[in-house]
Amino acid sequence: MLNRPKRNWLQYKGPFRKASLFSIIVAAAMSLAIVSGSAGASGGGAHWSYSGHDGPHNWGALAKEYGLCSAGINQSPINIKTPLDSTLFELNFNYGRVPLQIVNNGHTIQINYSTISKNEESIVEIDNKKYSLPSATTYHSTVSISGERYKLLQIHFHSPSEHHVAGSPYSMEAHFVHANSAGQLAVVGVLLKEGSHNKFISTLWNNMPQDADGVHVIEGVEVNASELLPRNKEYYHYRGSLTTPPCSEGVRWFVMRTPQEVSSSQIALFLSIIRENARPIQGVNSRFLLKSK
Repeated sequence: MLNRPKRNWLQYKGPFRKASLFSIIVAAAMSLAIVSGSAGASGGGAHWSYSGHDGPHNWGALAKEYGLCSAGINQSPINIKTPLDSTLFELNFNYGRVPLQIVNNGHTIQINYSTISKNEESIVEIDNKKYSLPSATTYHSTVSISGERYKLLQIHFHSPSEHHVAGSPYSMEAHFVHANSAGQLAVVGVLLKEGSHNKFISTLWNNMPQDADGVHVIEGVEVNASELLPRNKEYYHYRGSLTTPPCSEGVRWFVMRTPQEVSSSQIALFLSIIRENARPIQGVNSRFLLKSK
C-alpha cells in the first residue's frame, strides 16, 4: 500500500476573472484545453479517443476544427529515419522545482508546471465562487532555443511512444510542452525504454489520479522536470504538429536521441489507468529531418 501525501482536489470549471499571463491557472487551462488534447475529456470540442469510431483515423471528421488531423501535411508523430547531420543550436534547459500538480484528463497523465510570478495575486472563480491565490515564489522554468526562451507549461505521457526510431517504437514517451511569448509551441520529446526503475516517474505514479476529475495539487511534494532529461542533449528536430486534436501545425519538435529508462511495472501501472494512447505515425512528406551533432 502506497503512503500518498495529502491532496488538494480542485476542479477548474468556472471562468477566469483575473490572472497573470503565465499564472498557475492559465498554464493549466492552456495545457488542458489546447496542448494535450484534453478538450474531449473536459467538455470542450468534439469527443475523441484512441480507438473505435472516434479514434485517430476519424479525428478529422469529428469536428471542423479538427480538419488538420486528416488534411494536414506537416503532422506528428513521425518515424525518425535517416535524419540529416546538422550543426544545430544547443537546447539550454533551466527547469526549477515546483509543487506537484497532476491531472488525469482522460487521455493521458499530465503534470502542470507552475509559472506564477512573485508578488502577483490571481483571482479565479471556481463553481461561482471567487478564490484568491496569494503571492508565490517565481517559477519560470524555460528552455532557450537559439536565444529565445520558451516557458514550460506541462509534461504528459504516451504509451507506446508516439515517435518511432528506424521503424521501432519505445515503451513510452514524455512530451515537455513549452510556449514563447507569442504563443508558439516547442515540444521536447523524451523516449522511455523498458529498464530500471525511474525515481522521477515513481513520484508521479505514486500520486497518479485513477479518474479524470480535475487538477490534484499534492501538498508537500515537489518535482523538477530536469530529472527526466537525458544527460546527452543531442536531439532530432523537425517541424510538426500537436499529436492530438486539433492537430495544429507549426510546432517545433525536439526529440532527444538518448532514451531514459522506466521499469516494466511503471509502464504497466500507466497502462492500467490510461491504456494505449499513441497516435499512428504520420507521413514525413517533404519535411527536413535533422540530427544535432
